Amino acid sequence: MPKVLVIGIDGGAPQLIEQWRDKLPNFGKLMEEGYFGVLQSTVPPVTCPAWESFATGKNPGKLGLYDWTEMKIPYSPQLARTSISEYTSFWDILGNAKKDTIILNIPMSYPAKPVNGIMVSGWPATKSKGDWVYPRYLAKKLEQSVKGYDFESSVLPPPTPTSSEKYFNRFLKGEYQYTEKIFLATKSLMQEYPWDLLMTTFTSTDRIQHFLWHFMDKTHPLHPQDCVKSLSEAILNIYKQIDQYLGELLRLVDKSTYVIILSDHGFGPCHGKFSINSWLRQEGYLVSKKRQLTFNPLTRLLASEEKIRQTAGGARLMNIVRKLTYHHTWLFKLVRLTTWRSMEDLISLVDFGQTRAVGWGSVVNTLYMNKEILQGQEYKKVKEQLIESLSKITHPLKGEKAVTEIHTTEEIYGKNYVGNPPDIMFVIDDYRYTQSSRLDSRLWLPPGINTGTHRPEGLIMFKGPSIKSRGPRLTTNLTDLAPTILHIFGLPVPKDMDGRVLKELFREESEAAIIETKYQEAGDEEKTKLRKRIIQLKSHKSM
Repeated sequence: MPKVLVIGIDGGAPQLIEQWRDKLPNFGKLMEEGYFGVLQSTVPPVTCPAWESFATGKNPGKLGLYDWTEMKIPYSPQLARTSISEYTSFWDILGNAKKDTIILNIPMSYPAKPVNGIMVSGWPATKSKGDWVYPRYLAKKLEQSVKGYDFESSVLPPPTPTSSEKYFNRFLKGEYQYTEKIFLATKSLMQEYPWDLLMTTFTSTDRIQHFLWHFMDKTHPLHPQDCVKSLSEAILNIYKQIDQYLGELLRLVDKSTYVIILSDHGFGPCHGKFSINSWLRQEGYLVSKKRQLTFNPLTRLLASEEKIRQTAGGARLMNIVRKLTYHHTWLFKLVRLTTWRSMEDLISLVDFGQTRAVGWGSVVNTLYMNKEILQGQEYKKVKEQLIESLSKITHPLKGEKAVTEIHTTEEIYGKNYVGNPPDIMFVIDDYRYTQSSRLDSRLWLPPGINTGTHRPEGLIMFKGPSIKSRGPRLTTNLTDLAPTILHIFGLPVPKDMDGRVLKELFREESEAAIIETKYQEAGDEEKTKLRKRIIQLKSHKSM
């Protein structure tokens, strides 16, 4: 019977691993002995919905998940339902086939649900209800084995890209320690419990690349000339740490085990932000009300986090708040809720009786059109006008066209999508500029603390008893992993999965290459989940 070890590296960048292969011996060995390549992420390439698509083998259009929020003009946005547990994952299918599974620290997997084995939730889990681990009695053991299990480091990043070295080093120490905890928890579960499938995820790569890319990248506009080694090599060091742990985990499995390494998206530099709603107002697509934005006291306090952290003792105070969120559900929800107040405040400023489009998103720039006033041919006409206008945006430094990609909903998700996806998605300067949704007097803004940002080109590596050695560079899709893993176990693939089985990975004479891929219709349980999801999305209303 096959065994499969899956290691997720949140934001793992294939170009960095290839560049540093001589400094990452275990990654380098996998590149030599198996397949290495690019794993195309979702559109947009964001943690949510990427991990859900990986788990289910379905594109965001079928899940109704398009970003961290669910947007429907003219209502305020709601936090998207971001739990993988709401869907049927490939490990659920394995469990139904009596395969033992251990699932650890996959983002968006809270709450932990019953599986045929063990499930430990990933960010953004909370410990207050005890539903972050299944079975629940393992919570105490995990806490003891790593001296306090966490879902992410409790140390906040520095408030600005130019903060002092000590702030960054404190943040890095927290991330390195957190990565060690995930490794120790993985190793403990791997050695003590039976498994056919084991998956664990390292997430600190994403955090460190977001906040320290400018130290590594000499071409970045914020790169300091006198950069110290601990900061310039911080990203390399997190990959080295994971490489070391990868080697130790591989020594615990035999040659009959399949090894899959993947990331939910890739990474690259962020040079600035584009104020999408300011541009829409300038072009006449957005009309703002003639009143100034007002904050209630709670919003003002929580929106001042950056200022608080820059004051004496402020960083320590915010770290205490971060730690409290692990243990108090109400505070955790409050902090998450206020994260999106900027969009609610934007909504309050927009005159939707005259506004035809609003911008909101994270990595990929996204536009939502006002279908309350735009219908039929008028909707189509305005959409075409928007696309033409976007194509004419001029880069602030290069003096050439800034928009390098423009996509419509139908191009990405087809016609049978659910929920409320953005009508238009576009990329500025090959992802070097992300989106700012605030109404600002400027169109182009500095990058802020995120000097690195997501790319659609994620990481994929395969090695195993039937996998070709030194296979050609692979380019595949995030949704292909679920059906391929099911095929390795000889299980049928649900027909409603969008991904395909990567038969080209397997040696021609191997059983995995010879046997035909089996398919089956989605079960009644899965159809019921889809119906409930559609009903929930249709009933989206103002918070």
